[in-house]
Formats: sequence, C-alpha cells, structure tokens
Amino acid sequence: MMNLNKKKIVWLSAGIGSLLLIIVFLLIALSLPRLPDNLRDMALSSPTEIYADNGELILSLTNRQSVTLSQISPYLVKAILAMEDTDFFKHHGWNKKGLLRAIFMHLKTLRRQGGGSSITQQLAKNMFFTFDRSWSRKFKELLIACQIETRYSKEEILEAYCNQIDFGSNSFGVEQASQTYFAKHADELSLAEAAFLANLTRWPTRYNPYLNFDIAKERQKIVLSRMVKIGFITQEEMEQALAEPIELKRLNLLYGKASYFLDHVKNQVEKIYNPEILSYGGLKIFTTVDIRLQNFAQKAVQEELQKLDKRLGFQDYGLATIEEKKNYLQAALVAIDPRNGKVKAMIGGRDWSVSQFNRAISNNRQPGSSFKPFVYLAAIDIGKYNPASIVVDSAVTFTFDNQKWSPPNYDHRYRGPITLKTALTNSVNIVAAKLIADIQPKTVVRYARLMGIESPLPPLPSLALGTVGVSPLELCRAYCPFANGGINREPLLIKYIENPQGTILNEFNNQSRQVIDPQSIYLVLDMLTSVVENGTGKNVRRLGFNRPCAGKTGTTDNSRDAWFVGFTPQLVTAVWVGFDDFRPIKDKKGRELTGGSAAIPIWVNFMRQAHAGERYRTFSIPEGIIFVYVDPVTGEIVPENYPGAQQVALKAGTRLPIKDFRAPANEPDTISVTPDTLSQLLNRNSSRRSNSLTKSRNGGNSRH
Repeated sequence: MMNLNKKKIVWLSAGIGSLLLIIVFLLIALSLPRLPDNLRDMALSSPTEIYADNGELILSLTNRQSVTLSQISPYLVKAILAMEDTDFFKHHGWNKKGLLRAIFMHLKTLRRQGGGSSITQQLAKNMFFTFDRSWSRKFKELLIACQIETRYSKEEILEAYCNQIDFGSNSFGVEQASQTYFAKHADELSLAEAAFLANLTRWPTRYNPYLNFDIAKERQKIVLSRMVKIGFITQEEMEQALAEPIELKRLNLLYGKASYFLDHVKNQVEKIYNPEILSYGGLKIFTTVDIRLQNFAQKAVQEELQKLDKRLGFQDYGLATIEEKKNYLQAALVAIDPRNGKVKAMIGGRDWSVSQFNRAISNNRQPGSSFKPFVYLAAIDIGKYNPASIVVDSAVTFTFDNQKWSPPNYDHRYRGPITLKTALTNSVNIVAAKLIADIQPKTVVRYARLMGIESPLPPLPSLALGTVGVSPLELCRAYCPFANGGINREPLLIKYIENPQGTILNEFNNQSRQVIDPQSIYLVLDMLTSVVENGTGKNVRRLGFNRPCAGKTGTTDNSRDAWFVGFTPQLVTAVWVGFDDFRPIKDKKGRELTGGSAAIPIWVNFMRQAHAGERYRTFSIPEGIIFVYVDPVTGEIVPENYPGAQQVALKAGTRLPIKDFRAPANEPDTISVTPDTLSQLLNRNSSRRSNSLTKSRNGGNSRH
C-alpha cells in the first residue's frame, strides 16, 4: 500500500511538472514575435539613434543596402560561413556542437560565454532582441530559429543575415561594408578582401581597419586559415590572398555630422553594454554635442588648415590622393562648457574619411607652455608666490637624479628680474623651471591632477615646460576650473540612454567638486588674460576676437606641436595642430610656426562664430581680490601713472614692498595690501609721488 502511494505521488508530481513545462513553453511560444511573410522584410529590431543636446537626431545606426545572395561575392559568403557557421547547410536552426561548447564553457567558468550561435540564431536574435543575456533568451532564440528554418529556405536565411551584419563604421550588411572599406559592390570583392571583411563582425570597433589596420590584417589570416581547413579554398589560394595588398577606399566619404564625437560616444556605450546592444538594441543615446558649434568647429579647422597648407607649401588638399592626405597637417579641437562640463564640440582630425584616429582623445602630445599655468597655480596656491613676486630670468642649470638640465628660453634671451605675471604673459621658460624646482615637481603633479590631467606625469623639473603628453580633451578639461572659479567637472558626452520603450537605462551626471581656492584661480586667470592682451596670445586680438577671454599658447621643441587653450566665461576651447609623424611645422622659408600662428587662428575662427549673438560676459571676481600697480622689475607698489606700471591681482592681505619715493624714514617700506591700506597709501602720498615721479623721469633715483 505504501509503495502504491509513492508511485501515485511520483506520477502526480511528474504530471504536474510536465503540465508546468507545457504551460511555460506555451507562454514563451506566445511571447515570440511574428515572422514576416518575406524574410527580406526582416529589419533590425529597432535602430539605435543618437541625439544632440537639443534633441535633434544626428545619427541612426541603420545604414544598410539590401542585396540578393547572387549579388554577393562567393568568397565573402564562404568566409562568413567559415567564421560564423560551418554546418549552416546541415543543421536545422541551431549548431549542436557550438551550443554544447558554450554550455561546457559556462559550466567551467561559471560565466555566460559568447559564441555557439548558428547564423539562424543570430538572425533570430537580431529580430527579437532584449538586453537579457540569460539562458532563457537563448532558449527563445532557439525557438525562433526553428520557426525560421521551417518557414524559409537556407538561401533566404543566409541572404537576410548577410544584409544585417554589423561591419563597423556605421555600415550594416555586406553591400554597405564593401562600399565603406573598398569602394566596391559586394559581388566585386576578391578573396583577400572578402576574408578581410568577414572577421570585422566579431568585434567591429576593435578590428576596424581604419583604426587598427595591422590587427585587421592579422585577423584576415585567421579567416583564410579557417577556409583552408574547411576546404573552401586551397593553401595556394590562401597564399595568393595574403600577398594581395589591401587598399582601403571609401565610396561614401561622410556618414553624418560630428563623426569623431559620435565614434567616441559609440565606444563608450560599447564599454557599458556590448557591441550587439549598440547595434541592435534600439537605444536612444542623448549626447551633449551642440550641432551648431560642431559645424562651426569643422568649418574653422578646414578653413584654417587650408591656409596653413599654403604657408607650408602643400598643394590643395582636395587634389591630393588619400595616401598623400595622410601626410598633411592635422588638427584637433575640443570645446567644453565650464559651467556644466558638457562637451559641445569635438574635432579629432581634419578628415574623418581619411583617418578615423581621434586626435582629440587618443593623441597624447606634449603641451609645451600651455602646461605652465598649472605650475604658476601651484606656486601661488601654496602661498609661496604671488603675481607680483620677482624671479630672475637668467641662465640656470638644475641637477636632478644625477642629471643636469639647462632650460633655454624660446627666444634665447634673458630679461633679468621680472614679475610672475610678466613671466607667464611672455611664456618665459626659465621662470617656470625655477618655480617647479623651488616648490618641487610632485607639488605641480598634484595640482595638475586636481585640475583634471589624467595622463602619466613623472615628477621631473622638465614637466614645467610641458614635456609629458596629454590629450586635447583632458587639457581642455583642466582649463575649465580657470573659467569657473576652481571647479573640476568631468567631461560629459552622454546625458542619458533610453531603451526602445523610452525607459532611461543610464543617466550620466559628471562629478563636480571645488578643487582650488577661487582667489588663487583668479590670480592665474588674471595673468592668462594678460597673455591674450599683451603676450604670446595677442594674435587673438589681432584676428578680431574682442570678447573678454584668457588663454595660453604652447609650442614644443622644433615646433612639432602647436597649442592654444583659451576660454570665455561660457566656453573653454583647446586647439592642437601638428603632423601625425611629429615633423616640425615649418613654412616654405623654413620658419617654425608656433601656437600663436598655427593654433590661435583656428581658435578665433571657431570662437567668433560660437559666440555670435551671445551677450558679452565678464569673469566674476571673487571676494577678497585687490588690484594694485607694481614696478614690473622690482614688484614694488607704484602709482598707476608710473612708467611701465603693471596691474596685478592679489589676495587682500598680501604684503608687498612700496616703491621708494624718498619717503620719510619713519614710514614703512612694505604694506599689507587691503582696500583700506591701499586707499590710505595712495591718498597720503599722492602729492609726494607726483613730485618723485617727475624727478624719476629726469634722472632721479628710480630703479625702473
């Protein structure tokens, strides 16, 4: 009796379990999408779309051109089968070996492993895509794949798949890929070209030949070897294909606006999710780019580089071949709103169709003197110096780690004793070197990090002259605190990402923090204003940009890099100009170009357009800032009408010497500068100073 009850329980449990499995199966089956009558009508699930800061659609990742199977090179079809599904014409929708291999790897590593999907399953996934990377989704793909296999022929399935594959560079399908990489139709591809393309689908960004040609070439050999192993081609055909040169050439030279910016955004999204979700997930990516400013940036780079081409003796860029264009002068531009950290425009090179290498992000080049403001900021913020401090510009040799270093000035002359403001205005190398030697390189590294520099910064004295590479993006970011009162904000390129239903998947809020005392920042800001008005950046005014602004030029040894990072209260823009192979930038007469002559014209061209119609804004002055006039040789306080008097911004309470105008012996020779003491000094001594100044002009005791 007991055994009978046990049998009933077992049978009842089995029946209930079977019923539940049937119910689950039916629920899953009912949730599956309906297949189209014609497989050619099967499109990507939902196109991923990228939007500008104002909500304008700027790119849809559905750049495809459908072709029939007969319009595809047999070599390409075989290469795709070799890499994706060798047994495609033998199985009934799912690759048993591949699936078992994926299950084994999952059990071995306890992680969900990629691979194992047949071409039919991949087609099903593209049609019925979710963000779920679970085995339940895999099961649904299997069911859809079985439906597809029973309803359509193998040729129809393969054709649909070939028209949907993501080959990178915003090209989906074999026809668009053929045009993107070889300027050919899909049926014109050689074996070498077909094998080159077939592996791009594995990792479109990583294997993109425009970015990583050597890696793509290596992967081509893997495809060919696989084709030999399967018997699709012979060893001799493989050797001939490997010997054939690969010449990249685009049929469509431009796929949309802001290509460098959008490429970087896509790379960021791929890191968050994966390439499949970016391609097929129907994402809506809302970015910070301002299309108006982006177009101005493109226009400025193109126009000014063409002018530089003439100065350097290059023929018209439009008449050059693609290979010749790779040897032309390049430029990068990044513009950030310092009030919120939004990246408003980004140019990674002069011609995205020729080179997709993003120099705005990946190009770590020496910033030269554009790094000096961080040295001056450190010296001032730690309280050891102020803009009126005197440092002697004279030949000097430093010993560091048993090595000697004798920094030269760019103009190879010495000015003697000068104020810090004069030194930064005229970009005097020796003063910057003396500052870093005094306050220690590690202090400068710490302040550069606070401002936003993330590249490796070895604590060496030569760091003061910008001898360590940085990218235009991080240098632009590091200048933002000068424009916003000392707040470091992470650059923001993506605001938020939605799924096809409009639900926000990720919202991006950049980290912001006050990193430097606003008073210290303003003292350097005032000196950077002088760079534009009276120093190495005065080409800004000569070219007609008359709004309140500040900035710093940078030129490296032999003019291999030319920089200008300048800003207004509402926009910080960094411009880099140089050759990819580090050649010096010299005109037809052999004269070296500088940041002032090569980078500033691009900056002015862009900023003039970017600020058109905007109201004039001035930099806010923090509380506790006082302005005084000093002798630029001695740093002593002088009247405003003193010959050569230099206005400097100081923190209230800073002690400065007073210029000797034969003052009575009982009067102090230094003063703690505050609004009250300064007013008393000027009122008490105004008449005596007037007489002394007259004597000074006629050979009196002035040291000026």
